[in-house]
Amino acid sequence: MGIINIIKLLKVYTLSEVIAKGLNWLLMMVLPFILETKDYGMIGLIMAYELMLAPLFQGGQPLTLLRFYNRFKDHENRFLRTIFTSWVKWILLVVPVIILFTFLYQNELQYYLIVFILPLQAINEITINLLRAKHDTKNYLRIRVGYQALKFLFIIILCLIGLKDYSYPLGIFIAIFLNMINIYVYFRKSKLNFINASINNRLAKIFLIFSIPIMFQNISSGLLLYLNRFMINSTFNESTVGIFTFLYSIKLKGKINIKTI
Repeated sequence: MGIINIIKLLKVYTLSEVIAKGLNWLLMMVLPFILETKDYGMIGLIMAYELMLAPLFQGGQPLTLLRFYNRFKDHENRFLRTIFTSWVKWILLVVPVIILFTFLYQNELQYYLIVFILPLQAINEITINLLRAKHDTKNYLRIRVGYQALKFLFIIILCLIGLKDYSYPLGIFIAIFLNMINIYVYFRKSKLNFINASINNRLAKIFLIFSIPIMFQNISSGLLLYLNRFMINSTFNESTVGIFTFLYSIKLKGKINIKTI
């Protein structure tokens, strides 16, 4: 790949990350002007729950795909079938455990909605990393930025019609559902047919060994960043969490973490 193409890819990925993360930041800046502090604090808790659990539901597969795609792209369908099957097996183990955990510690409807949304978000992340690996910038922008724009739009709309702290999980659900349609259209138009491909069990073991450390690293990072919101809530109340979440969001201004190739 020539230097000019590399620069073009860097521009596309940088722009998409700035827009996507910028929309997330803008959302957290706008919501306090629509919601009461208590409801904003509840959204801060729901978001923290989502971000702490997301790496567990992804199982390290998005980065595993990105790392190994070029090595196995000549057998793309078999490679993708192995990745996807490994992830499905992992999800079937994780979901019942997290549902039980939610029942015991966060037994509210908003948190159950997040648990059922997270597998769809994981599919979204796997698809995004596939598009990065294939250097498909057009579809990458459409799916990466499209999801964040839909999320921003529907959460704001649901807040304005009075759904309060339910606006966040319901807004995400609508956005990810519409984005799943977007992803389905992409795979229908592409020449990929990995569903009917065979699985390479040897590769599945290699991918598992590679993905587990990534998953635990991301989980530990999420716990360090977001567990404090639940500690604040247990000591004080949701309004205090709301103030903390807003101040934390302000701190992130100008510190958007750019992901490139």
